[in-house]
Amino acid sequence: MGTSSPWSWTWPRAPPRCCRARAPPASTARRAAARVSNKTDLAPHVGADLSVMERDARKMRGDGPFVFTQVTKGVGLQEVIAHLLGAWRKATGATPRT
Repeated sequence: MGTSSPWSWTWPRAPPRCCRARAPPASTARRAAARVSNKTDLAPHVGADLSVMERDARKMRGDGPFVFTQVTKGVGLQEVIAHLLGAWRKATGATPRT
């Protein structure tokens, strides 16, 4: 344990895997079919800035699709569904039912 201050504590070794917060590698972010950021309604409560997240998504994804959602409230859900169905149709040659 760290002894630099009575108010600080450090892990004696790396924190358990369940406690590590990691972003996906940049290479994954670039090749993913779509970027979905859910629970955007919590952003102000955790110090996240959606405008910064949007800027970073545009930087990493270029013209690739991304959407901010609040799935439990239905916000952005239709965009996600439309993208998934469109990608599925493109991959399989399926046509929409009428």
